[in-house]
Amino acid sequence: MAFCYITIPSLEHPLNKLQLYTLCAQTAYLNQSLSQGDGFLKMAITLLSDFPKQIEIDGKLVSSDKYLYESITNMMSTLVIVPVCNHRFKK
Repeated sequence: MAFCYITIPSLEHPLNKLQLYTLCAQTAYLNQSLSQGDGFLKMAITLLSDFPKQIEIDGKLVSSDKYLYESITNMMSTLVIVPVCNHRFKK
């Protein structure tokens, strides 16, 4: 997981970052590492706010709407299975 925290921000393509953050969150949750999973999902959500309207796919600029929809759907389906712990929401 530590390798992912270091490597993913160095990638240039925003879609790759978003997909990898989500995949790392899913892996962390699968291994019962809730705080790591939360951290990856927070990073993915932060990336969503700065996501470009168009991205380059195979050398062409295309609308990012389809890819954002797929990524957000994937993140939301991940959140459905994440256990709720009261201590995670206390300030």
